Amino acid sequence: MNILTQVSLLLLAAGAALVFLARSAAEIPQTQLEIGWLASIAGTVLAYIRFRKWAMRQYARRAIRRTKFPPLWQVSFGPDPTVESADVFLTGPDGSVRYAVAIARWKGVAVTRTLITRQQKLVDQKGKRMRSGRIRDLTDQCATAKWYPVLWLPTARSAAAMVLDDGLLIIQGGAHELRAAVAPRES
Repeated sequence: MNILTQVSLLLLAAGAALVFLARSAAEIPQTQLEIGWLASIAGTVLAYIRFRKWAMRQYARRAIRRTKFPPLWQVSFGPDPTVESADVFLTGPDGSVRYAVAIARWKGVAVTRTLITRQQKLVDQKGKRMRSGRIRDLTDQCATAKWYPVLWLPTARSAAAMVLDDGLLIIQGGAHELRAAVAPRES
């Protein structure tokens, strides 16, 4: 069980216990009641966030399982000790092509360049800079482990694929767009 899940469940249980004890006491200590409610709310919010991430990964896994990759391609789910930031691993038929895919819930991204240094940066559809340490971790881990990093946005509003200067392949769209970008039709 993930640490975030454990913390959310612990906060939820502790908050509910404090609220119950405060309600059952003859004289209700106001601070104990308030702390109990805050802990319960914090636990519920953390559990909801964790559930949303889990639901997104389950959606993506089902989509990938239904997608027909070329023969001899291997699809594996779960953590890999060399690339911890990825959710799905796709390996080509001879093992020379290896993709580490991280799944994100963003509705879409665009790539712009900074004015002075001309470095690429990811922005959302409104032009606001997107910060994600997970993407940086993915590209760094893939560079050392010899995987191609892929950021997949299955809930993006428009289908697109782009490659950044650091080698990160960004795929917006469903599982068919993912398949078309990483495993083009073999003749």
